[in-house]
Amino acid sequence: LMCYGLKLALLIPHLLACKRAAVDATVRLQKGGADERFVWKIERSARAPDASATLGDVARELLDELSSSTESAFAATEANEILRAGDGGGVVVPDLRLEHKDTGDVVYVEVVGFWSRAALWKRIDLVSAGFPYRVVFCASDRLRVSEQALPDDAPSALVVFKGVLRASRVLQAADALVHK
Repeated sequence: LMCYGLKLALLIPHLLACKRAAVDATVRLQKGGADERFVWKIERSARAPDASATLGDVARELLDELSSSTESAFAATEANEILRAGDGGGVVVPDLRLEHKDTGDVVYVEVVGFWSRAALWKRIDLVSAGFPYRVVFCASDRLRVSEQALPDDAPSALVVFKGVLRASRVLQAADALVHK
């Protein structure tokens, strides 16, 4: 597994949620420096930590709001899947999993939040290339992207938020994906 900088940092909370995980990466700590080996393993017999320990603040607040909603058509839980493109072209590690209470249809939620704009465009390109999962990507308006970056007929949706991410907007997008 080759991960660098921000990518490795973003992976760590998801690995901490696992009962057993291992990372063996070759990294370069300085530009022009020598390659070094990074090895990290975790194995525990106890259950993985709860969502409050593994989710970022925005995703945790969203999960709390979704979980407290009694009128939602979806049950929300922390996601523990890694979604892979069929051709090995990329992966998405979603924060939340929404399961429709009546149909069982699943929609994932990834809070891109305040990452780099390039990271968001990689996800948009992944969906455009035929990513087979329903994902609601939630991005801060600071990334200067429009919700129309993903067309209406795409299997995923983009919710752009300013300040606070509202569960109602995520649920609306998820519902639209289920009913396509």
